[in-house]
Amino acid sequence: SMSTYLNNTNGFEIQKSGSDIFHVDTSGNLTMQGNITAGNISGVNFTGDSLTLAGELSVTGSLSANNGNVVINSSGLTIKGGNLTIGDSSGNTTTHIESDGTFVTTKGVFSGSVAITDSLTLSGSSANIDVGGGKFHVDSSGNVTAKSMTVTGGQIIAGDGDNGVDVS
Repeated sequence: SMSTYLNNTNGFEIQKSGSDIFHVDTSGNLTMQGNITAGNISGVNFTGDSLTLAGELSVTGSLSANNGNVVINSSGLTIKGGNLTIGDSSGNTTTHIESDGTFVTTKGVFSGSVAITDSLTLSGSSANIDVGGGKFHVDSSGNVTAKSMTVTGGQIIAGDGDNGVDVS
């Protein structure tokens, strides 16, 4: 059975079988059971399965989408089984990270130390390696320029491959 109450102590209540299903207390706090179907509530637009917000969304806790495959929380951003694409203000992709770890960027600057555990491939006609502002440089043709070099063990082979110098 449904009952409706309005009084100075409890505020406004709608009860079903003795339990509140809609309650506004005397301080204006709203507690309810069920779903909200609405158009626009104070700048928040509910339409079908979407929510449009003009302004800022403040969340205590985390945001989760796609059954937990995309999560934003205080630890950062987690994407499981998908890719991350970052674009400029015109919508052009500038950085793309695939789910297998492949990293592609149109412009990248790495600071600190970068550890490469397998291989590093530079491609393109202008792919160069430069360390220390030209102190050690490898151009796209494989030419090496070094201001100074210490080599121990092995052999240094000249460009024609015939004139090796043993280093011990």
